[in-house]
Amino acid sequence: MTTRLLDCSVSIGGVDVSDYVTRIQRENFVCRPMGTATIYLDPENAPSCDPGDAVTISEMNHRVFTGYVSDAVKERAPAAYEVQCQDTLKRLVEYNFVDEALVSSGETVTYWIEYFLNTVGVSHSVASATEAIPSGIEFHLESVMDIVQKLCGTKGWHMYADEYGVVHIGDFFTLGAATTINNAVAVLDTSDDGWLRKLSA
Repeated sequence: MTTRLLDCSVSIGGVDVSDYVTRIQRENFVCRPMGTATIYLDPENAPSCDPGDAVTISEMNHRVFTGYVSDAVKERAPAAYEVQCQDTLKRLVEYNFVDEALVSSGETVTYWIEYFLNTVGVSHSVASATEAIPSGIEFHLESVMDIVQKLCGTKGWHMYADEYGVVHIGDFFTLGAATTINNAVAVLDTSDDGWLRKLSA
């Protein structure tokens, strides 16, 4: 059996912590758009970090993750330093849209998704949609993540953040019969996820 040292480069908050990394665990799921990473550091010597610090991970000289620290936990017995991270979609979750309600007036799904991603300030690539959302839909008092997921639901679209932190949204795989634009009002006006279960039925 051959043991191979982890060939990685890790930056947290602009500081190179590669020499303190003991293990990295990354997870991505089709049914959950946000990717996560857990970085285990030398608890005695690694520099401290804080939630919100920017994180990049490269393995074998290839970027594999861009995101932010969500939690940093140090334990005394046994000594451990665990840094939990989420990809760029974390910014959508944490940006709550509480300004004066916006009301649709015939714009497309693409228009509104790009509007909210631009508001948060994340790089993105969004598929083109020509159908208009019915007028009168209000966007208010929700996280941008919730709003964008509902908009994606009207098209049966999926979203993910790539290894460089760019958010991609589009029809990357078939979820079944997509929700029609005529049902968009029901999709956008409810927090119930029943529409999503129907898409994959």
